[in-house]
Amino acid sequence: MKKFLKIIGILIGLGALAVIVMIALMPWMDRYGATDEEIAASLTGDELVRNPRVTYTRAVSINAAPEQIYPWIVQLGAERGGMYSYSWFETNILQCELINAEYIHQEWQNLKVGDHVKMCPGDWGPPAYEVASLTPNRAAILGHQENGTWSDVWQFVLVPQTDGNTRLILRSRDTKEGWFWDVVRPGEFIMMRGMLLGIKERAEGLAEIGETPQVPYLQTAEIQAFDQSISISYEPSLATSVEPSTVPAVLPDNQSLFSGWHPDYARIRFLGFPADSAYQLPFIDRENNIPQIMVFLTKDFSGFGDEHPQGFVNQLHSLTELLKTGVSPDQCDKPLSDYESALPFLPWVNMKQTFCAQPQIIEFAGGKGIRYVTYYAQSPEPVLEQRVFYTFQGVTNDGVFYVSALFPIKTGIFPKEPLPCPKCGDPNYNPFPEWNALLTEQLTQLNAQSEADFEPSLKTLDEVIKSIYFKTQGKP
Repeated sequence: MKKFLKIIGILIGLGALAVIVMIALMPWMDRYGATDEEIAASLTGDELVRNPRVTYTRAVSINAAPEQIYPWIVQLGAERGGMYSYSWFETNILQCELINAEYIHQEWQNLKVGDHVKMCPGDWGPPAYEVASLTPNRAAILGHQENGTWSDVWQFVLVPQTDGNTRLILRSRDTKEGWFWDVVRPGEFIMMRGMLLGIKERAEGLAEIGETPQVPYLQTAEIQAFDQSISISYEPSLATSVEPSTVPAVLPDNQSLFSGWHPDYARIRFLGFPADSAYQLPFIDRENNIPQIMVFLTKDFSGFGDEHPQGFVNQLHSLTELLKTGVSPDQCDKPLSDYESALPFLPWVNMKQTFCAQPQIIEFAGGKGIRYVTYYAQSPEPVLEQRVFYTFQGVTNDGVFYVSALFPIKTGIFPKEPLPCPKCGDPNYNPFPEWNALLTEQLTQLNAQSEADFEPSLKTLDEVIKSIYFKTQGKP
C-alpha cells in the first residue's frame, strides 16, 4: 500500500510540475519569434474577433519574397498540401495522417473566401476552418463562425522587410472558454511552430534557386474505380499526357502463361515518359510497356498463383510483413539468388528479381509501401541500363487496396549493350562468377548514389507516390 501511495504521489508531483512548466512557458510560446512591435501591431483579421479570451502572435523570418511564400499558405490543409509540421506527431499523437507537400500544386491555388480547410483527412478531426479573407501575397485569414459571428481566427500575415526577407506572422484570436483549451495549447504550439518552420523551409528552397512558384506546379490525374476516386499529382516533365483506364481480369487457365494472369485493376499510364525510348519494363504484354501506377483490390488476389512464391497472395503477405519489420540494411547489397530474398513485387511476371537498390519506406495518404530500384531477368545475365526501373509496392492501411508503380529510370552505371565476352564461346568457361562480381560492384555504386543522380530523380517519383489519394465516391 505504501508503494502504491508513493507511486500516486510521484504521478501527482509530475503532473503538478508539468502544469508549472506549462504556465511558466506559456508567455514564451504565445509570442514565439515575434517582436514587441509585431505583438502590438494591428493586423488584418483582428476586427473579426474583437474581444478574444486567448490571443497569441508568433512569427518567423523567411529569406524569400511574399509571392514565394503565399502559395504555400494557400494550399494548407488536409487532402491538400498538409500542415508542413511534424508528420510523426500528426500521425501518432493526433491520429491525423497528413501528407505534407513539397511542391506548389496548381490545383490548390484557387482558394476562395467561404471555402473550408480541413485539419485531418476524412471525417476525423476538428471542424474545418472557413476562409474569412484573402489578400494575395499579403494575408490569409481562416476561422470558425458560431451563429454568424467569428469565434476564432488564424491570421497569416506577410510583411516584406527592407533586407529582402519577409516576416511571416501567425496570430490567433479565440473566444472559446474552458480548461480543455488551456491544456491542449502546448501541443498546439508544437504543431504551429512546426508549421511556421515548414513553410520557411519550403519557401526558402524555391528562393534559393531563384524561383517564384511557377515551375514546380504539378499536374493531376484521376480515375474512378472500385467505388473510389483515385488521384495522383505529378511533375509535367514526367508525361506529355496520362491515360487512366481499368483492365479486366485474366483468369487462370491452361491456355495462357501464368504471368499473364491478374485480377481486375485500375491504372494510370504515363505517356511520353522522358526516359530513353528503348526502355523495357518486365511486362509479358509488350504493348503495355508503359510507365504506370496500378491499383488492385486485395480481396481479388485469391486464385492467382496461391501456391507460387510470386503469386498475388504471397506477395501481399511479404509486403505486409516487410512493412512491420522494415528493410534489412544489407537487403540490397548483393545480387539476389532466390525468390525468398526478393522484395515484394506485383503484378506477376515471368522473370526473376536480379537485384534491389535504394530501398525506402514511402507513405501516402492512408497507406504506405516500399520503393526501390530493380531489374528483372529470366536467367543470370549482365544488367542493361534500359531495363532498370523504379518500383513502388504499397498497401492501404485498411488492407483493401494494393498499389504498384513502375517507372523506367536512368542510373548512368549500367551499359546499354552487353559487354564483350571473348571467353563465352568456350564450353568450359563459366561467366556467372565474373558477372556476379561485376554486379556486386555496380550495386555498391548504385546504392551510394544520391536521389538526384537518377533520371528522373528518385525524389520526383517519390512525390508522385506520396500524392496518391483514395476518396470514396459520393463523399465530400
